[in-house]
Amino acid sequence: LEKIEKMEADGTFEKLPKKEVVELLQKNPSLITKIMDNLAMTGLYHSYTYQDLVAYAKKCARIYSNILGIPMPYIKFTQSKKLYGSCYSKKNISISVFAHAPLSLEDLKSTVAHELVHAVGFKNHDSQFYLKMVKLKQEAGDIQI
Repeated sequence: LEKIEKMEADGTFEKLPKKEVVELLQKNPSLITKIMDNLAMTGLYHSYTYQDLVAYAKKCARIYSNILGIPMPYIKFTQSKKLYGSCYSKKNISISVFAHAPLSLEDLKSTVAHELVHAVGFKNHDSQFYLKMVKLKQEAGDIQI
């Protein structure tokens, strides 16, 4: 951890290839919180900390789950740079904190809604899927952080 902090301080960490950064994060997942907090300080995450984003995602999931009539899912936060999120079952969804940074609250809210629509049985991204997602977000209204 000290070595990584030194690399971050001298700018070496930012110059590492993405593959090496992912490997470092996989070896030390606690770095995610630190990186998210640093991104918040630089303005990339609109001053929201990692904990803020986790709490907001859970709040959105709780509201959407109540509307859909399903139990609150377990939300796993991942390091994926390719996917916003994924639905593993009615009980598990994952959300990436790194995909297409900076992640806005609207992106996060949409990703949670998207994955929960999958959880209620909409497997394909057809017009019915997106209609359900739009109706869900409209019914939930504006969700404050």
